[in-house]
Amino acid sequence: MTEIAGQGPTAGAQSTALRFPRREGQARSRFAGLLRRLAGALGLRAAGRPGQAGAADLPARLAAAEAALAQAEQRHQALTEALGVAIYTTDTEGRLTRYNEAAATLWGWHPPLGDARWCGSWRLYWPDGRPMPHEACPMATALHEGRPVRGTEAVAERPDGTRVPFVPYPTPLFDEAGRLTGAVNVLVDISERKSAELALAGSEAWLRTVFETTPECIKLVAPDGTLLRMNQAGLRMIEAGAPAEVEGRSALDLIAPEHRAEWQANHARVCKGEARGWEFDVIGLRGARHRMETRAAPLPLPDGRLAQLAITRDVTARHEAERRQMLLTREVDHRARNALTVALSLVRLTRAESPRRYMEVVEGRVAALAHAHTLLAERGWSGAEFGALAERELIPHLVAGQVALRGAAVSLVPGAVQAASMVLHELATNAAGHGALSAPGGRLELDWAIAPDGGLRLLWTERGGPPLAGPPARPGFGTKLIESTVRGQLGGNIVQHWEAEGLRCELTIAADRLLPGDGLAAPGGMMLAPMDERWHGVAAQPG
Repeated sequence: MTEIAGQGPTAGAQSTALRFPRREGQARSRFAGLLRRLAGALGLRAAGRPGQAGAADLPARLAAAEAALAQAEQRHQALTEALGVAIYTTDTEGRLTRYNEAAATLWGWHPPLGDARWCGSWRLYWPDGRPMPHEACPMATALHEGRPVRGTEAVAERPDGTRVPFVPYPTPLFDEAGRLTGAVNVLVDISERKSAELALAGSEAWLRTVFETTPECIKLVAPDGTLLRMNQAGLRMIEAGAPAEVEGRSALDLIAPEHRAEWQANHARVCKGEARGWEFDVIGLRGARHRMETRAAPLPLPDGRLAQLAITRDVTARHEAERRQMLLTREVDHRARNALTVALSLVRLTRAESPRRYMEVVEGRVAALAHAHTLLAERGWSGAEFGALAERELIPHLVAGQVALRGAAVSLVPGAVQAASMVLHELATNAAGHGALSAPGGRLELDWAIAPDGGLRLLWTERGGPPLAGPPARPGFGTKLIESTVRGQLGGNIVQHWEAEGLRCELTIAADRLLPGDGLAAPGGMMLAPMDERWHGVAAQPG
């Protein structure tokens, strides 16, 4: 019979494949030998001499023996079919002598008895996908070496191309004299097990990816508090460079001392089967302190105990943001109430020669407060840059090209912004009403820099306005407001020089009214060239 790939018959021969037929010559020879052995045994038992006494009932005894043999073979066949696992036998040369329907199902065809050798599989492969020659299969090894083969796996390919992983259990058979008579093999289909293993491997890979890539800490803590496992995100949170630095140690060592009792109590409840959530502080291996929020659930260990499986996130930034938000809310409330108080004071103290002028003055001063609040809001109520504040107050004259601003980048604390805004507004109002900004060719220069004592020095210089004869005979409310604000709310001082060509003011703002880290110090109290220089509207005016 022609073989395909060392095992399968040609298409024309496949119809002759049966499950249990024997070759006719082999059957006659074996049956004849069996009858001779039976006849000899029966004759000896019947008369004590071979072939004489008891010869009359020999046919009946042979018929009974043949019937018993057939019955035994039927029981054997029924048993192999009922087992539901693939079973086949071979002779000493490895040729198939019989197989059950489960074996044919596993192989995907019915190989012919006596021709197929070693195994009925169409093709064989090792578990890693390499082709396995039939003469190297586990059954061939069992027959060649005369020993059972265990602990191996193989893959059978059916004629339709599908593959079935299986575990073989080939066992050689021997007669009473110890001579090899053939072998029997049991093939266990492990397709479901392999599918389950692949699914499990996929799930493990997915869980491992989630475990290692999540930005939150995932940890497993034993009932006694031993840290069994922690992912990379958790290791970073506690400043550990490798799992060995913390795994196997008590997780309690990482908890802030004041939170350990609460943590132990919650951990005990989780290990009794209760899901819990709480917050606590940890202190990392390098000393950094972090606020943690955890969600924990019980997880059975292999020994049956419950451990704590927890997902923990670092909420330090959130707590700090909440703290800042609370402070900001208080600051806004304080500033709002303060602005209303100042506004009411301005309304009560403002004096003017007419209702219209009164309204203009009040509106200007309230607008200055609004400018200050706008800048504070833009910076999250953390302060405001002095240059930006000056631009807001002098914007109409900047557009007209009458103002130049020069100064270092320096910011005021929130409590000084409103006061500085009012001072600049009053100076600008006076300049626009009586000074340099009241004339088309007038010009104002405002310079500022950090003084040696850390405060802020400002120089307000007006040129090109109406000539001044000296200070006013009676200081107005605006002048008084400037002096009281500079000394009272800005912690500084002011000196005004009423020169003929224009007003020149020197004023200071205390160092504690400035945000740290800004500005440029000037040795000897002299103004330096600005670090952040801004010039606005310096083009010469006609006239």
